Amino acid sequence: MEFTEPFVSLAGVLTFGALIGFETFLWNIVLPMIIGGVVLTPFASWLTKKTPKRALGVAIGLWLTVLNVYGLANVFA
Repeated sequence: MEFTEPFVSLAGVLTFGALIGFETFLWNIVLPMIIGGVVLTPFASWLTKKTPKRALGVAIGLWLTVLNVYGLANVFA
């Protein structure tokens, strides 16, 4: 399992907090994301080990394509 991901996320939050100020954070959004990352990291690690690499690559590629098409549609709509 990937043990370091929650710590990397925490370091990112602390860095942004130090740079822009913790009072500007929308804690009702940030805190659930941190908790969700800590809780779901072991499951995500297990799932990626069990999923065939090619299927995982295709799924990620499709997801990124869908998100970018959606973003472009919002820009040009």
